[in-house]
Amino acid sequence: MWDQAIAHLKQARVLAPRSVLVAQRLGNILLWTRRYPEAMEATDDALRLAPTNLAVIELKAMTYLAQGDLAAARRVVAEPRAGLQRADLVMNFALYWDLMWLLDDQDRQLLLSLPVESFGGDAGSRALTCAQTYALIPNAGEVRRYAEEAQRAFGREAARNVGNEQLVIAHALALAYLGRRDEAVREGQRAIALAPRSRDAYAAPYIEHQLARIHLILGERDKALDLLEPLLGSPYYLSPAWLAIDPNLAPLKGHPRFEKLLRK
Repeated sequence: MWDQAIAHLKQARVLAPRSVLVAQRLGNILLWTRRYPEAMEATDDALRLAPTNLAVIELKAMTYLAQGDLAAARRVVAEPRAGLQRADLVMNFALYWDLMWLLDDQDRQLLLSLPVESFGGDAGSRALTCAQTYALIPNAGEVRRYAEEAQRAFGREAARNVGNEQLVIAHALALAYLGRRDEAVREGQRAIALAPRSRDAYAAPYIEHQLARIHLILGERDKALDLLEPLLGSPYYLSPAWLAIDPNLAPLKGHPRFEKLLRK
C-alpha cells in the first residue's frame, strides 16, 4: 500500500511539477517509510515552490529529527523567512505533532504569550499546548493549571463530537498531566478504538504514540514501550534516532527495552 502510494505521488509530480501539495505529500509518506534522502528532496522541492508554507517547513525539520540531527532541525526553525510571522511558525510547531520541544527559549516564551486568537479561538488546544510546554521547563504549577483548562475544554468537545479520536486523545493527555491515571488510560484506549489501524493507517499511529506518552507521564515505562516497539516496525515518523533526542521519551533512557530500540 505504501509503495503504491509513493509510486502514484511520483507520477503526480511528473504531471504537476509545481504542485506544493503533491511534493509535500510525497515528502511526508517518504518520511513515514523512513526513506530520508528522498523525503528531503521532495520537501526541498516543496519549499522552493512555497518557502513560507508552515507544514512543509515543519516536515523538513521532522525529516532531520528522524535522522537524529537536532541541530539541523533547529536551524530550520531559526531560519528567517520573509513574509512569515514568527508567532505563526512557533504556534504551528507546537500545535501540530507536538514539537514545542524543538523551540529555543525565546520561541518558547513567545509561544506561551500567544493569545487564544492565535489558536483560532480554540482554548483547549492553547491550554494543552501550554501544559506540554511548561512540562518541558518544568513548571508543575503551570502544567496543572493549563491541564485543568484543557481537560475541561476537551471533555466538553469530545462529548459534543462523538467519535472524534483527536479530541478524545487530547482529553486523555490532559487527564494524564493531572495524574488521573484510570481516566487517562481509559480515554486513550477509547481513542485507539475509534481509529484502528485497519481503518486509518494515518491517524492510528499518532494516537498510539500519544497513549505511549500518557503512560510515560504516569510513570508506566513498560506500558509505554509496549506501544513504541510496534511503532518502530511500521510506517510512522518515529525512528530510533528520533527516540534518542526526544525529551518526552527521556524517562525511558537506561531501560533495556528502550536501549534495544535505539540500536534497532
